[in-house]
Amino acid sequence: VTLLLIFGSYLSDFQFLTSDLFIIFPLAFFMALTAPYPTLTHHYPISSLLTFPIIVSILLQTIITFAFQLGGRMVLAATNTWYERDCELDEESGDVVPCVDNSVYFLISHFQYLTCAIAFSVSKPFRKGLYTNIWLMIYLVLIYFYSIWITVYCDNWSRKLFTLTEFEHKNF
Repeated sequence: VTLLLIFGSYLSDFQFLTSDLFIIFPLAFFMALTAPYPTLTHHYPISSLLTFPIIVSILLQTIITFAFQLGGRMVLAATNTWYERDCELDEESGDVVPCVDNSVYFLISHFQYLTCAIAFSVSKPFRKGLYTNIWLMIYLVLIYFYSIWITVYCDNWSRKLFTLTEFEHKNF
């Protein structure tokens, strides 16, 4: 969202709703269903969230996320002669006009939410492996396939629902 605001665009209401209700909330719910590890360990869980390893991992994850999103926009702008910044709000309704920038950030963020959930799913010695949580695995497979689908071949229904633009040459 910060990058979109820097470049003068916004996510649409349904893009925000989709990210929150259909990606982040189910991930949080299904990740919590991972069972505990079958044997006790002598290791103690960390006593504070404000430790150096945790702060560094969150900062690195934020930098990687920022780099991929900015990189996606830069690659799109550099490889397509038709790229133009046409992001704006509809003055009558106040809705977001579909543009390339918010489409790119929305699609990249889908994969980043899922990858982040996998990366931060700590297993042994406190929980079983991620693969043992069948509901999370089913959800991850389904949402990964749908994310790939709307990224590679976005049908008209998904394009209208998420206010996405087509990634094709406008000059032809």
